[in-house]
Amino acid sequence: TQSAQSTQFTAQSTIKVKARSPDAFNGSESINPKLWLQSMKRYLKLTNTPAKLYASTAASYLTGTAAQWYEGELLRHQYDEDQMTWDQFEELFSLRFQPISACQLALTQLTQWKQTGSLETYINGFSSISANISMDAVSEESMVTFFTNGLRPHIRSIVALKEPRNLQEAIHVAQRFG
Repeated sequence: TQSAQSTQFTAQSTIKVKARSPDAFNGSESINPKLWLQSMKRYLKLTNTPAKLYASTAASYLTGTAAQWYEGELLRHQYDEDQMTWDQFEELFSLRFQPISACQLALTQLTQWKQTGSLETYINGFSSISANISMDAVSEESMVTFFTNGLRPHIRSIVALKEPRNLQEAIHVAQRFG
């Protein structure tokens, strides 16, 4: 009988990920352009957007000054909207919206970043600022020093005593004892 036989089922499961739409980008200084590009690229990949539509899809999330900039670039380079590649979009976007000295500015901000509120607020701010720093521009040891120096004195001394080898360890120690 069929119930006595071992029946094999082929299970096909399709995992669907609902990607959160990226925020619009208007060119203001309150939105980190590098992080916006990374978020947009993640979204484009997760939604299986064809690569030839990456630039025009990203452009549909531009508003205000940023949208005007994009239209100007299309005219200046005599592109039809579907001719601009993602690499071209990314390069032109970065040249326009990423401050020339973003890394240097971020390093300056980190040297002045101090914990004035909760530890989580400090860590989130530190992470946001450090996202603009290329890892070949500063050593891991320096990042640990920047992080530790900005902590409140009682947490700073505990983290320093533990001698963390990298930033993740320093954050972990601060969270554990802070």
